[in-house]
Amino acid sequence: MCVIFLCLLTICNGHNWGGDFSQYLTQTRAISENNISDWLDKQNFIIANSTSGFSPLIYPWITAIIFVPIYKIFGLNLIAFKLCEIFLSATAWIIFYKILRLKENLLTAAIITAILFCNAHYIFLTDNILSECPFLLFSFAAIFFYYKRKENFILYSVLLGATIFFAVNTRTLGIALLIALLADDLLTRKFSPQIILPYSTYAILKIILAFALPIISIQNNSGYLVTFSLNPTDIFAQIIYQIKIFGSFFIPNIKNIWAADLNVITFCIGIFLIMLAIIGAIKNFAEHRFIFFYCVITFAIISAFNTQAGIRYIFGIIPCAMYLAFLAIKNFKIKFIGGAILSVTIFFTVGAIIFNPNSNQAYTDEAIKTYNFINENISDDKIIFFFKPRVLYLNTNNYSYFYWEDDEQSLRKADYVLLTTDDYFPELRNILDDNKKYFHVYGNDKFNLYKVEN
Repeated sequence: MCVIFLCLLTICNGHNWGGDFSQYLTQTRAISENNISDWLDKQNFIIANSTSGFSPLIYPWITAIIFVPIYKIFGLNLIAFKLCEIFLSATAWIIFYKILRLKENLLTAAIITAILFCNAHYIFLTDNILSECPFLLFSFAAIFFYYKRKENFILYSVLLGATIFFAVNTRTLGIALLIALLADDLLTRKFSPQIILPYSTYAILKIILAFALPIISIQNNSGYLVTFSLNPTDIFAQIIYQIKIFGSFFIPNIKNIWAADLNVITFCIGIFLIMLAIIGAIKNFAEHRFIFFYCVITFAIISAFNTQAGIRYIFGIIPCAMYLAFLAIKNFKIKFIGGAILSVTIFFTVGAIIFNPNSNQAYTDEAIKTYNFINENISDDKIIFFFKPRVLYLNTNNYSYFYWEDDEQSLRKADYVLLTTDDYFPELRNILDDNKKYFHVYGNDKFNLYKVEN
């Protein structure tokens, strides 16, 4: 309950500029209003006309499906969606605790769960309307059912296949769970008809979803594919970056406390934790190879990303890796060590809550007034250039797009241009202010809207 209270302290009635949340909500709205074709039309316009690779055309549908009842009852009430995130997160950590209780005593399981759930990264995660919390729930459930197969192989194999399906269709990275299960089954070298139950369950649910909602194959989803690189130099750089990210888990960025470069420290911590996890996995390979495979495969997939993936991409495997690291030091005075780590974790979390500013950027008073002006004065078929096109589409229903290039050529498709103090277009701002081709139609302290005169 204390951790849930901390989550409630961090949520704001708004959202940052991250465009992912807006795509999940527009997909939710499309399902709720039975308007998928219109949504797909404008989403396709955004992707086709913006800088290549900034977003997939479609995100996996499960998160949007989970959000449908919230939208039906509360509409686009962001607080309601964030409360749903808190509920999903709390449920996920209860399942993780139950996983640990299958192997550890009550106190050990409680300490490990508290160290992870109290971490600032997971606390602040609930202030974002994203797929991470549902993914944590489904991935933890899959791991739980994997371990429970010893009790009732048929029942828990079906549940395992189902939860892996929900995990993959929440975040595509969840495919690592399916590959890890396949690797684990191949190592058993005991084939029986029952062993295909998770895979057949997964396949049946995949067919059902394909008939119910549009599925864009990964081959056609260019916004997703271009984020991969098999260049050895890129892979090595990504591995180094991910080690630093892994090491930063226990050192959240507490603004106004320190400004030092922590790269060396986080890299050393990351190497230390990964080595402990490997040792723990080797010592307990027969019992825990599934979660070890899951961690390794996820890390391998992320290492092929062409762009730097933030810490939220490894949120699903951090708890598994931390448990494996614990197994490496299990014979030490774990109560003392665990209590010390938990105390430091809570200290950093409270510090992060106190010193990090309100995260709302996309729903300030100025932003809401701008959206309202567009809704009242500009028809939905007009094209607006804006640095966060998915957010603009969510709030105005207009066609939108963006380019990284800060020059006038970026505006060649636009009927209107919307600039904000948060964007990265200083040259465009000068061009629009000095050129009679662009007529200023609306402005406030943070936004300026221009009409392109043809």
